[in-house]
Amino acid sequence: MRIARFRLCLRYLRKRLAAHTVILIAVVAAVACSVGTQYGVKSLVDSLSAGPSRAGSVWLAFVFSCQ
Repeated sequence: MRIARFRLCLRYLRKRLAAHTVILIAVVAAVACSVGTQYGVKSLVDSLSAGPSRAGSVWLAFVFSCQ
């Protein structure tokens, strides 16, 4: 019974391969954007808390958080 369910799922995935591929790419892109934004905000906070000594890195962190 388990093998039949597995085969049914694989058949469904194969029939709609393009749609599942698009969904997978969209999820991976969303995760990458989320991680990039978290990294950018962390860098921005670190740069701003360091004071004027790291003023140049604030812009780099801002660019990372805006992508």
